[in-house]
Amino acid sequence: MKARLLKIVLSLPFLIAAGLFGFYLIFGFFLVDPLARKVLPWIGEEKLASQLSVRKVEFNPLTLEATVQGLKLAEKTGQPLAGFERLYVNLETLGLFRFAWHLKDVQLSGPYADFLVQSDGKLNWADLIAKLNEDKKPPKDTMPRVLI
Repeated sequence: MKARLLKIVLSLPFLIAAGLFGFYLIFGFFLVDPLARKVLPWIGEEKLASQLSVRKVEFNPLTLEATVQGLKLAEKTGQPLAGFERLYVNLETLGLFRFAWHLKDVQLSGPYADFLVQSDGKLNWADLIAKLNEDKKPPKDTMPRVLI
């Protein structure tokens, strides 16, 4: 019995699956935060014509819970546009088997947005809106399934 179990554990498919699962755990627990801190400013600059920053991102790959703390969206000059203090999302694991996003819990703390008309008559969100309108693709015909 032990020899058979040892043969299964040392088989190539088992070792590949264990390695992928280990990488998933390491990525989820340790690499999501540094990656988010690097990628979000780039997204803000390239896709939103703004500054985007985050204080901390936590992700639990076993329970599929994510917490984003201190997200800030600002104009290129640094004037704040929007943000929040904390966003918590719990994605129900069963939704993965139903091929639908199943949100078990969503909590948002300290949201804010600043809307200002500048001296030239433009809204402070004008650059961001113009950047979003640059790449007009036709909308997709399908919507993802979401269960809340």
